[in-house]
Amino acid sequence: GQATSAFRKRIKLDKDRDLDYSHHAIDALIVASIKKLGLLNTLLSKYDLDDLYNSDTGEIIKVEDDEKYLDSKYIEYISNLKNVKVIKFSHKIDTKPNRKIADETIYSTRIIEGNERLIKKYPNIYDPKFNHLTEDILNGKEDKYLMKRHDYQTFEKIKVIILNHYEMFKNDSKYYSKKKNGEIELKGENPLTEYKEEHGFITKYSKKGNGPNITSIKYDSENLGNHISITDNYQITENNQKKVVLLQLSSYRSDIWLDKDKYKMVTVRYSDIKYNKSKNNYYIDQNWYKEQKEIKKISDEAVFIASFHHDELIGIVKKKGSACIDPGNENEHDGVNVEILKFTATNNDKENKIEVKPIDYYCSKQLMPSIGTFVKVEKYATDVLGNLYKVTNNHLKLEF
Repeated sequence: GQATSAFRKRIKLDKDRDLDYSHHAIDALIVASIKKLGLLNTLLSKYDLDDLYNSDTGEIIKVEDDEKYLDSKYIEYISNLKNVKVIKFSHKIDTKPNRKIADETIYSTRIIEGNERLIKKYPNIYDPKFNHLTEDILNGKEDKYLMKRHDYQTFEKIKVIILNHYEMFKNDSKYYSKKKNGEIELKGENPLTEYKEEHGFITKYSKKGNGPNITSIKYDSENLGNHISITDNYQITENNQKKVVLLQLSSYRSDIWLDKDKYKMVTVRYSDIKYNKSKNNYYIDQNWYKEQKEIKKISDEAVFIASFHHDELIGIVKKKGSACIDPGNENEHDGVNVEILKFTATNNDKENKIEVKPIDYYCSKQLMPSIGTFVKVEKYATDVLGNLYKVTNNHLKLEF
């Protein structure tokens, strides 16, 4: 990474990761040319590695006569990379079934306003870089904190410290600024860090002023999604509505079916995959799969379309006049031709929503179409050179 960065700077070729994925190809060509011309071998034959590279900062150190190793032919080659336009992309598909099925962090839940909510925790409110609590209080987003609901007086102690700090430094751009949407952003160090250094830990409110130290804070994160309950491993009373859970990672694959002109799907998660030691293979239980089809109201007459794993290509046709899913494509669907996207995972199994991404550039926006609105679904793939082709003869695989 440091080597390609150095050569990019020499020819003033910026790396725009948001434009498209072509920067990967450019970097690969730079690395290949360095290897081909033996430039690093020449440098390393004369200098020790420590003379060229600072392992603490990652900086490449300029040597007195490095220009002699970069001849005009090589500079011309590197400069021509500015004109490279990559128009085909090939993405690595992950179909390995033995991935970790859950994140290792243990979470709890609460029933809030009739919804089962996931409770997360900020473990160190005094971390100098911790800005969430300060920004939430200054921007009126503090209701998500459980401490405000259940221990208001202690929360007020924290809030007063942050508000006093803001009043003192709000006009100093080193500490605070405003975003384009008008929200306040903390630019400097966490106000609670300075408070702890001067006064010690904030303590839980008590009449005698001798409450225990406060080091972390819990918050209401989101509705509970895919999870594995481990509540039985803990002593929780029957009347307690709390759960103890692990969050499941993304799904292994999504199987799409066409049932009476309507698309439906079965989501297979890593936890649904079993290992058969005698056969040395993985399998999905047929009875379990049949139950899932019944739950999703997929009839026996439904036609299997394809299984989609992470980063496989899905071709989608929507009703004529519908906007394209890719936000960078201003065209509308014509009801015939497919819009090809990169499949990410099931987003919401109950609502038959999937998550997709554009195939040739990075998009931070979540694209979550419902397959029930599709006119047609097809599966596509690329060879290693990025040449696109349609995948036919797809069969449901319950053993692999």
